[in-house]
Amino acid sequence: PELVGTRDAPDLPSSTKRLPSWLPPEKASSFFGVTSTTAPSDGAFGGKVRGKELVPTPLVPAVLASDDAVRAFLALPRDAAWCGRSTFNQKGTAWRWERRFTIDEIDALVVDLKVGRVQRLVVDGRGPGGRLRALRIEGSAGSARVLRELPVRRLFKNLRSGLLVIDEERDVDGALAAVVFRGGGFGHGSGMCQQGAIGMAEAGASYREILAHYYNGAVVKGVF
Repeated sequence: PELVGTRDAPDLPSSTKRLPSWLPPEKASSFFGVTSTTAPSDGAFGGKVRGKELVPTPLVPAVLASDDAVRAFLALPRDAAWCGRSTFNQKGTAWRWERRFTIDEIDALVVDLKVGRVQRLVVDGRGPGGRLRALRIEGSAGSARVLRELPVRRLFKNLRSGLLVIDEERDVDGALAAVVFRGGGFGHGSGMCQQGAIGMAEAGASYREILAHYYNGAVVKGVF
C-alpha cells in the first residue's frame, strides 16, 4: 500500500476494524503511525479534552508534504504532541531518532542499483503525512528510485519510519562523506497513533474523544 494515505473503512487494518466506530468513506482520511509520527486528520494539534485545550495554537502545517514542514514537526518538543506526552514513550528512540551512514556503507547498501559512487540521496515526494513516497539515489554512473516507504527503510537497515529528512556531510572537496537520516516514530503510518492515544488517555480523554481527535467525522455506534 501507499505509505500514508486515505483508506476507506473496509481497507483499514484489522486492529482498527475492531474499534466500535464507523467512518464514512468520504471522511476516512487520517495520517498517523505506530509512534510519534503524524498528525490527526484535522491538523497537527487542536481540539479539546473535557473543555480544556489540548495544546497551543497549531505550530506546524497539518499537511507535511515538504521537507521544511517535516523538519518543523520533528523539531517540536515532546510536550507539544500527545505522542510525546505518553509516559510509555519516554525511553529509547521511538519519539525521535537518527541513523548515520558513511559513504562506503551507503555504496555497499545500494551496490545492486548500479549507480556507481553515491553522490546524493533525495526524498522524491511525500504523502500528506510527511512520509516519503520514493528515494532518489544519484551516483557517478546514474541514478535510481526506490519506491515506497518500506523498501527504503529496509534498504537502509530498517529505518524506524519513513517520516524523515536527510542531512548530508561532505568533505573538503565537496564529495558526499556521510548522510544522517533524522526521523520520528516507529512504524508504517497506517493506523491510529498508539502513543498519541495513550497520551490523550493519560490526560483524561475518553475513547470517544480520542477517536474524534484522530478520525474527523467518525461516529461511535454499536454494530452488533
